[in-house]
Amino acid sequence: MERLESVGFINPSGNTKSVGAKKQEFYNKEKETIKKSFAELGDNIDWMEGAAKKKLETFARKIITTTIDTVNQDDLISSLLPVENIAPGDTAVWHEISGVNVWEGTYGAAVRMTEPQFTAYTAKTNLKEVGIKMKLVEIQTGKYSPSEMGEYTSNLITAWRNRLLFTTTLAGMTAYQSGGAQYTTGVGLTLATLLVAFETITDEGEYDRIVLRRYALHKLASQTGWSNETKREFETSGAVGQWMGSVVQKVNSFTDNDYGQVYPFPKTDVWIFSDLPAGKAVLAGAIRTSQETVLRNETLNLYVRWDDGFGIWKTNRIGRIVAS
Repeated sequence: MERLESVGFINPSGNTKSVGAKKQEFYNKEKETIKKSFAELGDNIDWMEGAAKKKLETFARKIITTTIDTVNQDDLISSLLPVENIAPGDTAVWHEISGVNVWEGTYGAAVRMTEPQFTAYTAKTNLKEVGIKMKLVEIQTGKYSPSEMGEYTSNLITAWRNRLLFTTTLAGMTAYQSGGAQYTTGVGLTLATLLVAFETITDEGEYDRIVLRRYALHKLASQTGWSNETKREFETSGAVGQWMGSVVQKVNSFTDNDYGQVYPFPKTDVWIFSDLPAGKAVLAGAIRTSQETVLRNETLNLYVRWDDGFGIWKTNRIGRIVAS
């Protein structure tokens, strides 16, 4: 059995215990600093003028910059598909060359000609947006850490993108549904099932990545055949690195108390990617943000908008396992 090597994992959804204690300490200090800062202004604060306005703008800008700076860190999507930027409202078009033949030739005879053919593939983006409304009094009294709010927003955007790729786009395609050419199922997640799924991937390229959640990772790690060293590594770090040359990426869920758990894909799913691109992810411009103070509601409103989408046309470069 090939030994699994340690690698870094992409956990774009962020709500994990590993980041909990130190970050929470930082968030609490930031809240206390903000509370003291506004307390210096006294009880009668004019939010539209002077120092209060400046402090509020600084608070809002910190949320926005944190969101933009962290939203693409350790990005799962860009590790699986090429990413291309287009103008908002445009359609991305890619052409694939085919149709040129090799002939058996004869000396002195004319060379037979074939004209290259082009197959066009397209992908479009759609507008996504987040609106955040925070009460001014809650900002003033230190309820919010702007770093925490920015990272929360970043995690939300990243979780949505992951969900859009796996749950909406891929799982919605016939090839990855029950009975489809790229669909494999089995009781539990055995190495034998994994090998069957590997065989659904075209051998034009090599196996590149296995993407799963912790539930499926535990099923895989519980299989017999691993070396003692690998078992100790899993028990210590909870991580598996590579199998048959493929990076194993464990992706955590993102949990929102009001909206529940936003999964990149169901916990029983395992996705296998070739090193050849199955399609492309498209982004239309940068993330756009704006802010306003609404005195009639006594709120600070932040707006975040972006355009993205996916085009998948080489379905035989991705495989899906659904393990009970």
